[in-house]
Amino acid sequence: MLELLPSEVEPYIFPPINASPLEFVSNSLIGAVLACDGMIYLNEGFSERSFWVAFERDYALRSQKNVYAYRLSERASEKSS
Repeated sequence: MLELLPSEVEPYIFPPINASPLEFVSNSLIGAVLACDGMIYLNEGFSERSFWVAFERDYALRSQKNVYAYRLSERASEKSS
């Protein structure tokens, strides 16, 4: 997917967060979403069912970011709304 991005796009890949269910981690995710101009998220497999991917996508949309769903199996993306 990275090779498909225009050269002027600098991707930020969310690092994995290893936290227990009792730890509060959403502040760092919100900060990362707000710092980006837009978001591309994987829309299949585990990511399609992930609470965190849905949280990040919805927060980016509510923050009026450009958000795109990407399907690796089709090598295609579409704008989310």
